[in-house]
Amino acid sequence: MSKKTLVLALLLGVSFQAGIFAQVILEKPGDPPGKPAPRSGWGPTAAGWSIVKYGPFESVQVNVDKFGRNIRGDAANEPSIAIDPTDPKKIVIGWRQFNTINSNFRQNGYSWSHDGGKTWTFPGPIQKNVFNSDPVLDTDVKGNFYYLSYPGGRTLKLFRSFNGGVSFTGPTYLTGGDKAWMLVDKSSSIGRGNIYVIWQVLHGPRTFVRSTNGGVSFSSPVQVPYYPTFGTLAQDKAG
Repeated sequence: MSKKTLVLALLLGVSFQAGIFAQVILEKPGDPPGKPAPRSGWGPTAAGWSIVKYGPFESVQVNVDKFGRNIRGDAANEPSIAIDPTDPKKIVIGWRQFNTINSNFRQNGYSWSHDGGKTWTFPGPIQKNVFNSDPVLDTDVKGNFYYLSYPGGRTLKLFRSFNGGVSFTGPTYLTGGDKAWMLVDKSSSIGRGNIYVIWQVLHGPRTFVRSTNGGVSFSSPVQVPYYPTFGTLAQDKAG
């Protein structure tokens, strides 16, 4: 390879990376919060609409009212699920909550189950009428639940639950970005209990942070080689 070719390749590489970092961040508040859909359900005929059976399989809706019925007019997407490793009957699901299909304003909705998913309780968003998107959930080895939210810009929020997902405390603010992912270290290594968070490179080359104190605080972001993006985190048994 000639020097001219090498220089051109380097310039193209720099230009490509700069182009990635300069892209417009699309995940941001749009419409104002919409009027919440009624939480009382549709009426007597709606009682069974939140459960769908197909052969031996049963699908149970989780964003339901206090009677376990569908809430007409609201919407949800991008779910994330976590199961308590010490008690698999305890499950928490988080999602982008839209109080009405007439507004794209999203909040950090969640629902919890303590009977293995047979019934669910949807208390409403963790932060009512506050923009939060891209939920990611995980648990630690003790069965505590962690809920990561993206409020926009270069910030993330971490909420913690110590009662099986019934309620969440926080948030802890940390540096972050769009399309983040989180993993809680469950290995037997020195990192056991650490929380790792990564996000896409639209916000710059430093896209990885960790917490060594259970999410009370996080490190400054560091760069990950080769600029990975749109991925998740995984871990082997050795940590």
